Amino acid sequence: MNPCYGTHKHMATLDFETDPQLIALTDALRAGPGSPQWRDAVNRLREQGGDQVDEYLLLCTAREHLASGRSYREIHAGPGFSRKVMQAVEQEQTGGPSRIAPTAGMIALLSSIVVIVVVASAGYILWRSSGTKTGPRSDLSQVYFTETVLKDSLDAAPQGWRRIGALPLTFDKGLRPGDAPAGDAEFVGGALLWEQSVLSSKPMQIDVTLRLPGPESKLVAQVFVTDDPSFSDIRATSPHELAWTYRAGAATVALASGRLEPATFNPGAKQQSLDVRIQFDAQSAAIDTGGKRLWSGEHGLDPGKPRFIGVRFLAPAGENADRSASFQSIQLKKPAL
Repeated sequence: MNPCYGTHKHMATLDFETDPQLIALTDALRAGPGSPQWRDAVNRLREQGGDQVDEYLLLCTAREHLASGRSYREIHAGPGFSRKVMQAVEQEQTGGPSRIAPTAGMIALLSSIVVIVVVASAGYILWRSSGTKTGPRSDLSQVYFTETVLKDSLDAAPQGWRRIGALPLTFDKGLRPGDAPAGDAEFVGGALLWEQSVLSSKPMQIDVTLRLPGPESKLVAQVFVTDDPSFSDIRATSPHELAWTYRAGAATVALASGRLEPATFNPGAKQQSLDVRIQFDAQSAAIDTGGKRLWSGEHGLDPGKPRFIGVRFLAPAGENADRSASFQSIQLKKPAL
């Protein structure tokens, strides 16, 4: 046995209130790491041959040996014990004068803090993602749209649709633009909007046939899906929409974010009409033009809001109408139940 701990005979006669060494060890443990009592007790035990690296265990072991075989009062951390522990840790990290080995209590405290931070971070990430994600992107090529919701020829005004915007629209062997009124805006627009909304959770397919404007025309033709029905009175556009666009001899796609996709479709020189197909669900969309896949991906529409669909013409303000362009028909389909 290490001589600093004494013999069992000696320890059996210790008085907890009067024995100087036991009182010193108890005071050191109460005062905490880095305190004068702590350093004094550690130095005394080192001088007597104590060889444990962990100072806390050194003090506890010495006290247990002194109190062996007797019941004694529980030692509670004295005032400021936690603060002194953390100060000792900071001094250790910054190379301060106090050099204490990490104790079991300190390791447990730091481990608890790490666990709390990890759990809180995970909960925050789940909370942020819970309202914006609806699962992985679906493959619309595996969805079969076989049930017709509506099928309208646009030779006359169809029921369930309404006209919006400043550009006049007429029904004459298809939906055609009228003369664009002059004004401050560069372009004015007119749209035919389906009065019903579509739930974002329900996949839908739009099929539209467009008779193309002349090669020199500045007219813009669009098929759109939006989650915000606050349309401009002048342009008949909404602030957050997925839009297929034909302009200046080329078809392109604009996402709800406003970003234009690089994919472009150019019809043949003698082609007079195009078939446009837009398939969409809560997250994804696929757009075909002339029977070919133009684009597919995440459309960026709000997965929690209903959809509104329609077709639109945009024309330079003050110009006469391009009578050659017209939307010939529109059809909506959904998967069979």
